[in-house]
Amino acid sequence: MRQLFPGPRRGVLLCILLAGFIAGWLIDLQPRQLNPGEGGVELAKRFFGAALTPHISETGRDGLFHAVVQTLKIAFAAIGLSILLGLAMAYFCCEFMHPAIRHPFRILMACLRSVHELLWATLFLAAFGMSPIAAVIALTIPYTGTFAKLYAEMIDEIEPGPANSLHACGARPFQVFLFARLPLAFADMVSYTLYRLECAIRSSAVMGFMGITTLGYYLSTAYENAIYAEVWGYLYVLIVLVVVFERWSSLIRHRLNVGVQA
Repeated sequence: MRQLFPGPRRGVLLCILLAGFIAGWLIDLQPRQLNPGEGGVELAKRFFGAALTPHISETGRDGLFHAVVQTLKIAFAAIGLSILLGLAMAYFCCEFMHPAIRHPFRILMACLRSVHELLWATLFLAAFGMSPIAAVIALTIPYTGTFAKLYAEMIDEIEPGPANSLHACGARPFQVFLFARLPLAFADMVSYTLYRLECAIRSSAVMGFMGITTLGYYLSTAYENAIYAEVWGYLYVLIVLVVVFERWSSLIRHRLNVGVQA
C-alpha cells in the first residue's frame, strides 16, 4: 500500500475519502432510499426489458443519419476550437510565465471550466435559437478551460533539460515553448485530446435534450412518448459511435505509447 501510494498521495486520497463519507452523512444518504415505489419498479421493468428488443421507427430512421452527422459535426467543431484556444491559454498558464500574467489566466481558466456545458447551452440557445452554433459555443467554453489546464500541466511536467539548453543559447520564451517544451508534451496532449473527443461526442448528443437535432433529440422524444424500445435503439447507436471512436483513439494512443490522463 505504501509503495503504491507514497505519503503525500496517500494523505490526499484519505482526505478525499473522508470528505466523501462526511458529505454522504450530511445529505443523509441511506441504502433504504434506493427502494423504489411500486410504480417505479414497473417502469424500470418496462424500460430495461425494452433493451432486448431495440427498435427505430421508419420516421426515426429517416432522420438518424442526419442526427449522427450533426452530433459528430458539433463535437469536432467544438474540439477544434477548444484545442486552439486551450493551447493559446496554456502558454500563459505555464510555470515559466510571470505570476502577474499566469495567475489571471489560471483564474480565467478555472472560470471557463467551472460552468457545465448544459448551463452554457441554456444561455446561448436563448441568444441564438436552435442553432448548432449555440451547441458548439456551449461545448467550446468549458472544454477550452479544461484543455488549458491539462495542457499547461503536461508542459510544466516535461524534462526541463532541452528547454534550459535552448534558453541558454539565447532563444526567446515563445521559441523555447514552441521548439523544446511543446514537442516533449505533444504525445500526452494528443492522447488527452482524443479522450476529450469521446466526451465531446457524448456531450454533443446530450445537447439534443435542449432541442438541437442530435441523437439526444430523438432519444428524448422517444422517452417522452414512452417508446422505450426506440430509446434503446438510439442508445445503442450512440454506444456504437463512442466505441468506434474509442477504439480509433486507442490505436493512436498505442502508437504514441502513452496513456490517458483523465
